[in-house]
Amino acid sequence: MSPPQRYSFVNARPQTKAEKRQTRTAIRSHIGRWTQENQQKIEGTKTATGASTRSSPESSRTDSLSPVEPTQSRSQHPLRVSLARPADNTDSSSSASNIDQDSTSDEIEDDTRLVVTAPSHLRQRLSPAARGTARPFIRTLGSGVLDPFQTYPSTFPSSLISQCHEYSLQVVWPGLTPRPLSGSEAAAIQGWFPMALNDTVALHSLLFGALSHKRLNLLKGSAQPDDPAVVHLEMDMRRCEAESISLINKALRDSKNVITDAVIVSVLAMATNAWDSTLQRFQTQPATQPIFDPLLKSLQWLDVYGLLSAHPVHAAGLVQLIALRGGLNNIQTTGLAAIISYSGVIQASRTLTQPVFPFVPLADDGDRTATLWGMLGTCPNELRDEFTYSSLFDLGLTTELAVVWVAMQRYEHGVERFVDGALPDLDLARLCDRRNLIQHTLLSLPSHADLPSATRPRPIYEPTRLAMLIYALTVIFPLPAQTAPVPILVRQLKSALRESDMRSISSSHQAERLLMWILFIGGAAARDVPEERVWFVAALRRLTSPLGIRKFEDLKQAVLKRILWLDRACDAAGKTLWTEVSALGG
Repeated sequence: MSPPQRYSFVNARPQTKAEKRQTRTAIRSHIGRWTQENQQKIEGTKTATGASTRSSPESSRTDSLSPVEPTQSRSQHPLRVSLARPADNTDSSSSASNIDQDSTSDEIEDDTRLVVTAPSHLRQRLSPAARGTARPFIRTLGSGVLDPFQTYPSTFPSSLISQCHEYSLQVVWPGLTPRPLSGSEAAAIQGWFPMALNDTVALHSLLFGALSHKRLNLLKGSAQPDDPAVVHLEMDMRRCEAESISLINKALRDSKNVITDAVIVSVLAMATNAWDSTLQRFQTQPATQPIFDPLLKSLQWLDVYGLLSAHPVHAAGLVQLIALRGGLNNIQTTGLAAIISYSGVIQASRTLTQPVFPFVPLADDGDRTATLWGMLGTCPNELRDEFTYSSLFDLGLTTELAVVWVAMQRYEHGVERFVDGALPDLDLARLCDRRNLIQHTLLSLPSHADLPSATRPRPIYEPTRLAMLIYALTVIFPLPAQTAPVPILVRQLKSALRESDMRSISSSHQAERLLMWILFIGGAAARDVPEERVWFVAALRRLTSPLGIRKFEDLKQAVLKRILWLDRACDAAGKTLWTEVSALGG
């Protein structure tokens, strides 16, 4: 009897031709050996050989891995595997070394049962419901299309699941949750991938999310809604969406089930993606160019997720589930609470409402009760003393609005330095937190009508708040032009300026400078609203003519950059507007 043979470990992502050839040879060798052994058993020509084959450990392994074996049988005969992280870029020599070190853990425990485990440093606590199942916990898989052991908790084709995992691991999740400087991998990879491998509800919802992201990327480019690739993605999306909703409802109907993080991430995927409404927008509305050309517009995939239409019914369900869990602070899966908070900021930005969820930072060591005051390292009294435009407080500027103003100035300065290469080691996770906290705080500010009554008028408050919202939605937190509510804000700004006493606003040099900035931002944003554009251009001409401002560069240095103005993003639109202002004066 030949000695029992062991499985050969192969590189799931070979980088060189030699590695690809070695992997292909190993797989073919295994298939050939399995085919030969089964053929011998079928023919029954050599009883001794057949008995030896059946009694060998290797035969037990290959029998349990037969491609025609039912799913139930496979789940009763799991395998002990130790596979590299998809993000690891180790060379073949180091991979071989790791395999040798783990080889003792691959010994056969009996003739029929092998156990799936993961390296101890990759194990992570999952939800109680998931831990209580008999299914072994899988921490990571190779991100190639090969799933030889069919470990996915789904009846969907392994090729589809593998392709979606590959896309999520390499494209979606690293961009959605950028890896902090102190971390080894993106938060979504660390927390969501194990969930997808072990929980069937989360798996199908995350597949739906990956397919949706890929489809939107195609539509953002040159693809048309009726292109075969887009149509094929939509067919897969329909299947994943239907399966996800069925599994979510089944989980929620069972009173014995707790509301796990896996259920919440699944409802999140459904709530933020009414993809049929998104498709209708692409089919019926022409593409719109952005007002400004923002930097880092793809940070956290804002240019993609900002296009998605929310599903109101699922969104309401998500709010209820999180309330039943006791709030976002009770969600422990890495990165999940932060992304729920981020999705709330996106939706509030589109509807110009206050965010429904509190701010949660993406950085692991981030303060979940963080405020802009803490970010700036200042307090209200210090801000009043140091603020360049302190006289504006007498005209109704509040400290809450002023702190957002200063935070936006510092944020865009940091972005400019990063793009220039002056901050090569900038922590993108913390940059996302700053941007999202600024937007969350700005959206949370009350309108002038909702402010408590005061003894003195506040003519500057509402125009400043609305102009800052326009600037934020086009430069700081740039929603795609198709979904940003800029025309609504332009009309509200014009109305607020008319209701306020513009002469009292321009009573001081600082107030005059702020009013000029407000009018300039409103005029630039009114590009696609001709009637409002004419009004802002005329108001700007009346204000700038007495001051002798003749060139755009003079206006930019004396006014715009002293308030909020990012040259690379705003100059082109600013020059176009100034040309119209200059032409109006003859």
